[in-house]
Amino acid sequence: MTLDTLRQLEVHRLELQAELDAAKSKQERNQLGQFATPSRLATAILQQAEHLFTL
Repeated sequence: MTLDTLRQLEVHRLELQAELDAAKSKQERNQLGQFATPSRLATAILQQAEHLFTL
């Protein structure tokens, strides 16, 4: 998979996520137990997981 393909997939994922987020208010999502993970934290988690799998 090329870097360009990954970027396109991420753009599409972000668009879908925005649609899902718009379907309910933040309060409604929180009442359902849905809480957003900040992008920087998610990236750090993925980087750590990648590091652990390459040991």
